Amino acid sequence: MPQASRGMSHGPNGATRVLLTLGVFLFALLLVVPQPAKAQRTWNANVGAETKDQAGQADAFLPNEIWINAGDSIQWTWRTKNEPHTVTLLAPETSTFPTPPPPAGPPVGPPFVFPNICPSPNPYAGGSATYDGTTCVSTGLMNGGMAPSTFTVTFPNAGNYKLVCLIHPNMNGTIHVLQIGRASCRERV
Repeated sequence: MPQASRGMSHGPNGATRVLLTLGVFLFALLLVVPQPAKAQRTWNANVGAETKDQAGQADAFLPNEIWINAGDSIQWTWRTKNEPHTVTLLAPETSTFPTPPPPAGPPVGPPFVFPNICPSPNPYAGGSATYDGTTCVSTGLMNGGMAPSTFTVTFPNAGNYKLVCLIHPNMNGTIHVLQIGRASCRERV
C-alpha cells in the first residue's frame, strides 16, 4: 500500500495564501486610489507666417483654436521677420478696439504699448504673463527679428478666451481652457 508523503502540500500553504491575498489587495488598491493630476504643460503656437523670401505674409495665429487644461501655458513664437503682431487677450468688457497705425518700416523698435486698450507686460523682461479672464494681457508690437520673439501666457481658470492682434482686426483665435480632469486636451489646427 502506498504511503502518504508527509510535508508535501497539494496547494498553497498558509504563508503563500497570505502573501497572494496581500498582493491582490495592494494591486486592487492601486486601481482605486486617485492618481495625481497630470503636470502642467506648455503648448506651442505661432504668430504669423511668411514665405522664405518674406514676400508672402499670413496674418494668423497658428493654430487659431487650441484646447488646454487650467494651469497650462501657451508659448507663442513670432515667425515673421518684418510683419509686426501682438498677442492680446482682451478684458471681458472690451469688445472692439481701435486699430493703431503700423510703425514706419522695420525695425519695429521697442514694443509699442496700447495703454488705453490693454497695459502690456514688458516682453523683454521674461516674456510671460498670466491671464485669468478678468483683465487684458497683451504684448507690444513684436516680430521674429526681435529678441526674445516668444511670449508665454499661463491660464489658471477654465473658460473660452478670445485672442486678437491689435493691428490686424481679422487676426484672431480662441483658447478653450478646460477644468483639470474634465476632458482630455486636444489641439486643432
